Amino acid sequence: MSGEEKKFSRPRQAHGWFASGPKSYTLLLKHEVVKDWVENYSQATREAMLYAFKKVLDHAKLTPKELLALPDREVKKLTLKVARQYLAEGKPGYARRIIVTMKSFLAAHDRELKFKHGERLKTPKKKFVQEYIPSKYDIYRMADVVFVNHPGASIRNKAMILCQFQSGVRIGCLLRWTYGMVKDHLYNPHETLERIRLEIQGREDLNPDNIYKVMDGILVPVRLKITHLEDTKLSAYGLPYYYTFLGYEAAKALKDYIEYRKSKGWKPKNSDLIFVTESTTSIGKPLEPKDALQIIKNVAKTIGLDPKTIWTHCLRKAFRKVLYNSGLDPDISEAMMGHMLPGSRTSYFDYHDVNEAAKWYVKCDFSRNGLARLNHVERRLKELEEENVELRQVVEDREHQIKMLEARLKEYEGKLGKVEALLTEDVLKTLKNLAKKQKK
Repeated sequence: MSGEEKKFSRPRQAHGWFASGPKSYTLLLKHEVVKDWVENYSQATREAMLYAFKKVLDHAKLTPKELLALPDREVKKLTLKVARQYLAEGKPGYARRIIVTMKSFLAAHDRELKFKHGERLKTPKKKFVQEYIPSKYDIYRMADVVFVNHPGASIRNKAMILCQFQSGVRIGCLLRWTYGMVKDHLYNPHETLERIRLEIQGREDLNPDNIYKVMDGILVPVRLKITHLEDTKLSAYGLPYYYTFLGYEAAKALKDYIEYRKSKGWKPKNSDLIFVTESTTSIGKPLEPKDALQIIKNVAKTIGLDPKTIWTHCLRKAFRKVLYNSGLDPDISEAMMGHMLPGSRTSYFDYHDVNEAAKWYVKCDFSRNGLARLNHVERRLKELEEENVELRQVVEDREHQIKMLEARLKEYEGKLGKVEALLTEDVLKTLKNLAKKQKK
């Protein structure tokens, strides 16, 4: 094969770009000591640690086994040397990552990397940057940003922004959402509502018609069961799962994005991730938190916000702001965010009563134009109409009873008149008889 042929021998993907080759750290995974160490980390954390670990190995020109064979003092010396090199280059974050990575690697092999007080890295303090919590108006403007050359990315971005705002989940959790989590509410609304009716049956405190509603073929609010598979922080809190929800706009945007992916040939399975890359260089790969952060900053800049003050976590805080402004009990608000309640309050709070949580969620207005408030008014109006029907029935029953009594009264009055007439004739006869007797 000629040099020119070798140059263009790499396979291409469906969009025409060259397929990505192996990562620089790929060969490290052939070593058992490395594979056993990183297999329990998430994909993003695994990649970050492997990149940092490779930097240390390249600097010392060692294999993973040779590094493990070094005494603790030499390993510490090597770690500090590489970390300080990055610190001198103005990369304190990467310097800290080197330290964390090496500690993790040694701990996985029952060794401990300790640093004396004077050996610790002196990294510059982070500059305080003012954080901006976007308003509902800002969030919908961000969601409406359209990138003409990337229609798929625009549809996806809108769904991501509105879903994080209306559910309040962490960005890592959002990117782990699967098709199976939402398909019933999005594609089988009436069957799902009937199942919910059976769940609520017998509970006088809950009326499904006042909580759930089918809009444009979607059952809202969409129930989301968040477990440790979606949100890894739950394990640290000791929570097996919690519930949050999506309102109409977020659910509609999510369904639009799913339909877009289906139009491009996606045949979803329950375990398939929903949010994937939609760029010209990469299509269909899982998104990472850094990708989502860049998306948020780009759309924020497009609508005139300072991208330096916006992070994905700001949307989660915007969610909490709506909860608190709606007058919800603080315990309910914190539970919807997947937080552990302080002290003994956790023992008296049911994180898992999804329909009770939904009842409170629909009182919050996450909608663009107050649609949620309108829906609440409509539900209240329906309740009043139902009460009015009941009262009207009571009034009709009373009127019927009164008419029956009036009819019976007339009947008695007629009989009484006849009795009076008969009595009058009898009295006259008696008087005549008495008069005749007196004459005799």
